[in-house]
Amino acid sequence: MGLLATPGVAAAKPSSSSSDGSSLTPDAPTTSDSPRRTAPGQNMAVATNGVVRVDKGTATAISDGQGSVAIARGVDSSALASGGSKAFARGAGATAIADPGRCDCAGSPNKAIASGDGSTATATGSGNTAVASGNYSTATATGIANTATASGYDSTATATGLSNTATASGAGSTATATGAGNTVTAHDSQSDATAIGGGNTVSAYGYQTEVTVQGNANTVAIHGDPVAYQDNATTAEVTGDNNKVTVFGGDTETRVEGDGNKVTVNGSSDPNTIFGGFSDIVGDNNVATVQGYESGVLINGDGNQVRAGFGGSDAANFVQVIGNDNTGEAGHGQFNEAGVYGNNSTAVAYGDENFAAVTGDNSSAVAGPGVNNEARADGPNSSAGALGTNSTAEAGPNETVVVYTP
Repeated sequence: MGLLATPGVAAAKPSSSSSDGSSLTPDAPTTSDSPRRTAPGQNMAVATNGVVRVDKGTATAISDGQGSVAIARGVDSSALASGGSKAFARGAGATAIADPGRCDCAGSPNKAIASGDGSTATATGSGNTAVASGNYSTATATGIANTATASGYDSTATATGLSNTATASGAGSTATATGAGNTVTAHDSQSDATAIGGGNTVSAYGYQTEVTVQGNANTVAIHGDPVAYQDNATTAEVTGDNNKVTVFGGDTETRVEGDGNKVTVNGSSDPNTIFGGFSDIVGDNNVATVQGYESGVLINGDGNQVRAGFGGSDAANFVQVIGNDNTGEAGHGQFNEAGVYGNNSTAVAYGDENFAAVTGDNSSAVAGPGVNNEARADGPNSSAGALGTNSTAEAGPNETVVVYTP
């Protein structure tokens, strides 16, 4: 950048002292965005409006241009401000950079605040704000009107593009917003949230949760467990537009690809659960609900209504649908399976260890309520019902078969 050698640039260079801490001088009044005052010390540098105000110890401050303010406090701290921007660094090894850079959109100053030991805050472009308050945290805001906040220990927040907000508040968390109008938050320890596109709202709660969204106008939130075992943390991946995805419970994996899908997953809230559920939705305008541990759905098609589990003690229920405008349900118990391969068909398995399968169009298969029932409908226009206990019903094309065993 060459600011140290540029005429009109104020640079407060470090001396040999190694103690930290200092306070602002009357020449550099405290603003609402500047770090709070500390006891006087020997490591402080202040440069404002191209004029060196303070030069003590190993702190470094560089200011270029009218309205630029750079203040560094702490051992080996550094602050750089140009183009009317403000940079505040407080803490050992803290670095704050506020600079228009190569942006041709300059109009609003940038603001960078690094207030944790070893933290780095960088705001480049126009009207960006980067705040790194956690020790060893990194906040980067690049583009126009972006905000990046990293408050957790060793956290990373990155906002790139236009009017994005990225917040990483958990220890070791990562929040990344790229595009326009995205809001991304990584709340808890080692959580990871990413949005690429426009108008997305993405949140990751819980230990080691991970969510990635690519597209536009998606709303995705995952709520994992406070702890996770091995590498079986809660994850979600969404690609497309206008999807709404909510995941609760630990050790679940959810993938959505398409537009206009509504997906709700309620997995186990028991942190001791090792094996979770898996759901994969590919298509448009599907509605999927999963409740209970080790439950899941697989959808490939459009306009399907699918549910695995209904709450309570439901567990290990699974539904697979391939086609369009189908209904599949499994639950009100455990170890139920329902599957549809076709269009405008229905498969339902209620109770325990029931199985319902449909192949073809405009057909239905119902297994249960009861235990260990099996219903198969091979369409088109077929219907099979297996009710009670240990019943088996098979229907061919244009047939209706109902079997009840008390």
